[in-house]
Amino acid sequence: AIARAAMETGAARKQIDLDEYREQLAIRLGKGEQVRHFLMHCAQRSGGKVRVVFPEGEEPKILRAAVRLVHEKIGQPILLGRAEVIHRELSRLGLECCAEVIDPECFDRSEEYAQAYLELRQRKGVTLADARRAVRDPNVIAPLMVKLGDADAAVSGLGRHYPDVIRPALQIHHTAPGTHLVAGVYIMIVNDGFGSTSSLPPKTWPPSRASRRISPGAWAWSRASRCCPSPTSAARGTPRQTRCAAPWSWRGNAARDCASTARCRRTPPSCRS
Repeated sequence: AIARAAMETGAARKQIDLDEYREQLAIRLGKGEQVRHFLMHCAQRSGGKVRVVFPEGEEPKILRAAVRLVHEKIGQPILLGRAEVIHRELSRLGLECCAEVIDPECFDRSEEYAQAYLELRQRKGVTLADARRAVRDPNVIAPLMVKLGDADAAVSGLGRHYPDVIRPALQIHHTAPGTHLVAGVYIMIVNDGFGSTSSLPPKTWPPSRASRRISPGAWAWSRASRCCPSPTSAARGTPRQTRCAAPWSWRGNAARDCASTARCRRTPPSCRS
């Protein structure tokens, strides 16, 4: 911001490329900032046309994220919540946002969404009355909007329990053909070490067998999304940082599965020196 203001006012003696300047700053600030800068750059490739729906649209953190989504030209936010509450919170935070606001209690397309939900869940015993009641829940409307093409992505989980968020998404979108196990993938940055971890949903049994199934999937996702370093670069970390460049299991229960860690049950071939 300071560099841009200096160039606009003529105080700067030299004109620079701001995008290149941001990239250089990210490199100097460490691995974590490099990864965040890379992900931000990937998100900006859409040109701000991606529609992202936030079921928890009344939360201050979500409102800040929505404002940044617009300012960084990442996407178009859709906030679910009461319009008066959202505008009051924006005013209190001193923010301005031109996001679309939808109140689930008075949504003009609620009947259309109820019919769509009924078609998806009627074989599970859901009636029309149940569907009408369900589409008043923001965590049901959000995945339905993605399903019906009214949004491109949904982000939730700030103030709700994990099962309450993931259950409607799975009921509406289901898993990929041939997939019977759901797991989460997380990016882990420790000093200069970098890797991805995957965790099992609650009450998954037996955990060891499930871990062997989700490990390759987490590793494949990391490589496909270009968020994971190559095996040679990952092996340069210190012993307490990320070393393994292949899917393997942790011994502890805090994280049952890891794609790059130093505490392996046994040393994979790709990690041997």
